[in-house]
Amino acid sequence: EEFQIQDNQLIRYLGHAQNVIIPKGISFISTEAFRDCSEITSVVVPEGVTHLGDAVFMNCINLNDIRLPESLKSIGECAFLHCVSLKQIVLPPEIKSLSRQLFHSGEQLTSVFLPDNLSQIGIGIFEAAQREKAFAFPNMFFVSPKTLSLFAQV
Repeated sequence: EEFQIQDNQLIRYLGHAQNVIIPKGISFISTEAFRDCSEITSVVVPEGVTHLGDAVFMNCINLNDIRLPESLKSIGECAFLHCVSLKQIVLPPEIKSLSRQLFHSGEQLTSVFLPDNLSQIGIGIFEAAQREKAFAFPNMFFVSPKTLSLFAQV
């Protein structure tokens, strides 16, 4: 089987597909569940998932498209650490805070769409991202390359 699931929790992805559709009925995706799955290029997280664990997609170096559900309420630290191919991400409206080093080493990341009710941004959220690019956050504010480097140094 491609997925190790216990109760409503996805413990680990065991497959080797490029395009992954997580099965319905999952509410929690565990810490490092997709860590080092370098063959993955896209992931669809189903409605009903409320939490992504720490480093859940760490080192998914070819991940360039992820679809997150409206039901998602929290994303763990370093969730997209070293996802160097990720270009954009739309965060669902229930997300109120962004964890530490969430997009660390997001070398291709050019846009992050934030929810209106975002109230906290973690330390080093864009650390090691391309500083010469500007990041537009349409629902909240605009971050220039200079401000971006401040995020990395906090």
